[in-house]
Amino acid sequence: MRVSGQAGQDVWVWAAIDAPTKIVPVLRLGPRTLHLAYAVVHELHHRLQPGLPLPVFTTDGLRLYFYALTAHFGHWLQREDARKPVWHA
Repeated sequence: MRVSGQAGQDVWVWAAIDAPTKIVPVLRLGPRTLHLAYAVVHELHHRLQPGLPLPVFTTDGLRLYFYALTAHFGHWLQREDARKPVWHA
């Protein structure tokens, strides 16, 4: 969500929300940058209990989320029968 900041700057609300419980484990205010996308996903990854299934992510489609999420969850896997690597969570 975008809100107006000082001097006409846009400030974005970055939030991770657990849908069933409505708990907000991560909430940040700031610009819509790759640095902040990484920071939010890194903090969320740190707060998740190890060994649980991968969470479901929904976004507004900002491409920066892809880089932040793939840096923290899963890995690329090169299969012998495939020409390109595939993402494996």
